[in-house]
Amino acid sequence: MSSQWAFLGGHPRWSASEKCLYWADKLGPAVFRHGGEGTKRILRTEKPIMGLELTPNGLFVALEDEYFLFDKGEVRHRTPWGFGTPTCLCCDRDGRVWAAIRMGSGQWKVGEVSRDGTLTSHWQISEAIGALCWDSPRQQLFALAPESGSVYRLRAGGEVRRFTSMPKGSGQLSGLAVDEDGSVWTALSGGWSIVKFDHEGNLERMLGVPVASPTDLCFGAVDGRTLFVTSSRQAVSRQALKNAPWSGTVMSTPAGSQGAPAPLTRGPA
Repeated sequence: MSSQWAFLGGHPRWSASEKCLYWADKLGPAVFRHGGEGTKRILRTEKPIMGLELTPNGLFVALEDEYFLFDKGEVRHRTPWGFGTPTCLCCDRDGRVWAAIRMGSGQWKVGEVSRDGTLTSHWQISEAIGALCWDSPRQQLFALAPESGSVYRLRAGGEVRRFTSMPKGSGQLSGLAVDEDGSVWTALSGGWSIVKFDHEGNLERMLGVPVASPTDLCFGAVDGRTLFVTSSRQAVSRQALKNAPWSGTVMSTPAGSQGAPAPLTRGPA
């Protein structure tokens, strides 16, 4: 899709109103916009980018120690986190911001971020969480645990259940997207592919990609039936780059499934 590459690409978000894709180099760290005029870097930050979401007028950007709104080329409303560094975050269809953090006990807490930067805990999980994605029509949140290769399904009342898992030899799960049928998509970093699980957690489809380490994905384009996939160039040897020169770029592929439009947020409520 674009020759612009990142050390560690991630957080792709398709803007239906602008008909463009936003994505980040998490380690660069920078934010890019890809539209009809090509790819442009629109923001550079001093610290790694932990999350990126769309707002009605721009972007919600999460860093290690703070978050802010990026509107018309200006950074606004810088706010420090009140609970430490989030490992990942996402928005639900109502624009509420959700995040995962590590607790002192070694457990991981997932909950809603409040306006004062604190986290209201809803679920606890016994392993590291690397990605979150809401399935708002079915009122459930998916959480990805890369170390065990598991995806958890979180529901009201503190319910946590293992939705599916992949053997470690297949690659490390990275990134999450949910289509309108409730199927879950994720990338296999180190596995040269992206996979789709049906609404019951069964492996339904595997798509090969021309890079070893796809990192994240989202649905987009005019009909919402295209998958945009970010990737990593970090730690890829020169020899490996000869076989996978697109490492670090953003790719697109027909999904055969339709995803819901990306939610808009105004920041923590």
